[in-house]
Amino acid sequence: RWKTVYWNPFVLGLAFMMPVDMALSMWVFNLFWKGQVMLSSHYGWSASTKGDLPYLEEQSFGAYMGIAVILLWLDR
Repeated sequence: RWKTVYWNPFVLGLAFMMPVDMALSMWVFNLFWKGQVMLSSHYGWSASTKGDLPYLEEQSFGAYMGIAVILLWLDR
């Protein structure tokens, strides 16, 4: 299953206002995410009803929790 590439105006506006290194990081990890989905589709790996690579949502949740812990640690 092919993942379409689309432009989201909200994300583009947000990227315009953030530092360049952070925008680049978000872009690279978005490409990494889409690459994971593309490879899983190519090899037929699917454990979810959506047909995606298993645990993509859990990876996102873990990343958000890691960022939250780092921010709380730095805010102390």
